[in-house]
Amino acid sequence: MGYLRTVFALIACKEASLFGGNSCSCTSASTFYKLREIERLGFAFGVLGPVLASWFGVAPLKGTPIATGWVPQRMLAGLLINGF
Repeated sequence: MGYLRTVFALIACKEASLFGGNSCSCTSASTFYKLREIERLGFAFGVLGPVLASWFGVAPLKGTPIATGWVPQRMLAGLLINGF
């Protein structure tokens, strides 16, 4: 059994070889679940991480209220500007 390398973990593929990039004839459901898990981790670290760091780390250092004073419109604006 060969393994396809991803950023976070190995994904098993029964017919993977060094030269055959498309050697898996059909992808198992576990592969899709693993890729979905990796995508969710990327979303959490790439989008939510910087926004939370800005709200709870940078704001107190600058002397502004944490989480933009808990005003929903300003929180949504920060999420959209910094995250997406």
